[in-house]
Amino acid sequence: MSKKYPVDYRVNLGQNGNVISIEVTCCKRRIGELRYHDEQSITCPVCGARHLLRLQYNHFHLALTESGITLTGET
Repeated sequence: MSKKYPVDYRVNLGQNGNVISIEVTCCKRRIGELRYHDEQSITCPVCGARHLLRLQYNHFHLALTESGITLTGET
């Protein structure tokens, strides 16, 4: 069962189980892939939303911003 979400993230793992990239879907269309490096970002060509990857010690954050407003609760 495949359901198209307006915004979706798919985490790709290497053979050793480490994260290697994150595929980004926005406006129900695949817009690209983020390599697993801090501050990587991609902007949706349809709505202009920016998808940002932030790495920390043992986890990562995916932030979605529109027109300078962060939608993840971060400032």
